[in-house]
Amino acid sequence: MKILSGAEKRMVRCGCGVALALACLAAAVPSASAQQWADTGTPQGVYFYWYEPSFYTGFAPRCQEPERIRIVLGRGNQLRLTVVLGRQQVENYLEDLILRRNLYRELVDRGVIELTQNSEYEAFLAGLEGAGVEAAAAARPSVGPGRYRERSLELMQRLNPGRVFHIRLPADPLLDNWRLGLAGLSAESFRQPDVRLAAVNDLLPGRVNRNALDTEVEAALDRL
Repeated sequence: MKILSGAEKRMVRCGCGVALALACLAAAVPSASAQQWADTGTPQGVYFYWYEPSFYTGFAPRCQEPERIRIVLGRGNQLRLTVVLGRQQVENYLEDLILRRNLYRELVDRGVIELTQNSEYEAFLAGLEGAGVEAAAAARPSVGPGRYRERSLELMQRLNPGRVFHIRLPADPLLDNWRLGLAGLSAESFRQPDVRLAAVNDLLPGRVNRNALDTEVEAALDRL
């Protein structure tokens, strides 16, 4: 199971203040020694443009396991980010959205963030309310883990239309084809690093893209 990101990364308006990371503010405010435009004439170059801090208002799940995040540079320099979702990402999804909403709301209410440019923040709140995220999260103790996981997936697909995919691949035909490919290799050929790497990637074509083999995989290939 995975979720694709991309254009989903919508950004919200944010005036003077801190967004999710203090680095946003640090990057936006010039240093004391920097030359600043004093409204004395036509500004020179691109330094005049001031990019205000911003924060994410989409509904993509959070993932703190780097090994689950895949970035592929495809044809035409198109960058594709894929997150392979595990049990933890699915089960924490609804509560993460609520925590995200509560953080934004507190920053806005306290005046740390001043909204200035668009209505993405309001759209984010409306999306959560319309999907019934808070009610679904509150029902977790009563519905049981299996049903709660199903409900989390349902809402994830609803909030990220066209970006969540259930991957179902029959294992037996894949392994049979892989075995036939290996059968044509000599023992001498199979000892070559590039051949071994290609063999691992051929196990699941298009979805396994290793660029190096660790000791555990090397040992498994030796046993094979």
